[in-house]
Amino acid sequence: MVRYWKWDEFDQKVEEAVAEIKKRPGVSSVIEDQKEATANDLLEAGVWASKEGDEVRAVAAFRVAVTLDPKCWKAFYNLGWQYLQIGNRLPRPFIGKVESAGGDSPPLASSSSAPGDKSTFYNNALRSLKRVLRMNIQYAKGWCLLGQTQYYLEKYDEAQASLRKAIDLDPSGEGGKMAAESLAVLEQSLKEHDV
Repeated sequence: MVRYWKWDEFDQKVEEAVAEIKKRPGVSSVIEDQKEATANDLLEAGVWASKEGDEVRAVAAFRVAVTLDPKCWKAFYNLGWQYLQIGNRLPRPFIGKVESAGGDSPPLASSSSAPGDKSTFYNNALRSLKRVLRMNIQYAKGWCLLGQTQYYLEKYDEAQASLRKAIDLDPSGEGGKMAAESLAVLEQSLKEHDV
């Protein structure tokens, strides 16, 4: 079952998970051996939690990782990616009148998620990805993900610039190819909507 998070609820769950992770020596709930946990250990634990569909523990592990090592750009990248994925899953709120046999009904929202939640997840992704690129300006996948996030935040000029930067950095690699696909979608969307 897909979970549609409200930002406040999600953030509270993550804070609880962060507190739980920090309480355990060597972060034994996430990492099996008893050595002192490193940012890379928590990065791996976050990736594993994400693959298992546990986005709360994934975000918590990435947050602890960047606390342990503020220069761990891979943890910031994965944190941004996770926020983007959660935001993408949230339905876009539809608010309007629905016609029924008895006439117009009052305005309805199409989802249980608050309208601002989607942009809150995207803005958190944006902050994390900007941190990545301050530390590793040549990371094409970071530029690509930043461009996708900017697109979802309707920052179209910035999105195009970021995606083009990814293509320039890695024209035949995975980051450049992903960016080229995203740029084509963005440009087609802008053309269709005459933006």
